[in-house]
Amino acid sequence: MNASLRAARSIAFSLVPIAALALLAPWLHVNVLVALGLGFAVAAVALVGGAAGTTHYAQAPGDLVPLGLVGLACMGGGYALSHFGHGRIATEVISGLVASGAVLAVGSAVGQAVGGRIADPGHLLAVAFASSAADIWSVHAPQGVTHAIVMSTNVALQRMLTLSSAVAPDRVPQPSIGVGDVIFAALYLAVCRKHELSRTRMTVAISIGLLLAGAATFALKQPMPALPFLGVTVLVFEPRARRVPRQDWFATGLAAALLVASAVRVARQG
Repeated sequence: MNASLRAARSIAFSLVPIAALALLAPWLHVNVLVALGLGFAVAAVALVGGAAGTTHYAQAPGDLVPLGLVGLACMGGGYALSHFGHGRIATEVISGLVASGAVLAVGSAVGQAVGGRIADPGHLLAVAFASSAADIWSVHAPQGVTHAIVMSTNVALQRMLTLSSAVAPDRVPQPSIGVGDVIFAALYLAVCRKHELSRTRMTVAISIGLLLAGAATFALKQPMPALPFLGVTVLVFEPRARRVPRQDWFATGLAAALLVASAVRVARQG
């Protein structure tokens, strides 16, 4: 079995918890907060499993291209299923699984392609700053892409760009985690593999970052950007990510300034 097929198989396995939750949802009698938390946790498990499997098996550029292309095709298929089968529970569940698998494939392929070109683990500090700045703006600014997707009434579009999971007792999948979070999880794992960092430590860091982002979302009762949490936990758990080469101090400082500017501007907008 070639690397692309192994990666695709790992993505399929990572969708099992999402499918299981959809099947069991009507029999789960829990309050809304627990149901939302369970849905998010299942989506987070799928993200970590899919990104970890993909970065482990599909390592060469030739492995990533077919994976990304199949993912894009599945995105289109998931959108069509969701759009034309809206209101039919079976179609909604299937479209959510197809779209979630597509998001994992495309996001992991893109993240790994970028992460595989990062020359030093210390560059992850600038990545954490810049990605956090972009995510804060995207989620909270009225002009942000993520904000527009969250506020959109087009459920098919939301599902096409997110990992979706059921919220008990409803089987219909709800958007939980965006494709951008998949991209950066795969990027961090790709850097981990390339520079022989601890894979276990990186996986734990990503998992904790996602859980913290979910907890903040539920506590504040509003969508919260996940990438700042991922960036912090990666930097805390991986010491080499904090060792910036001297020649890159200026670029890292610019990324930090961008983060401050993004946060200040969003705060001023309210």
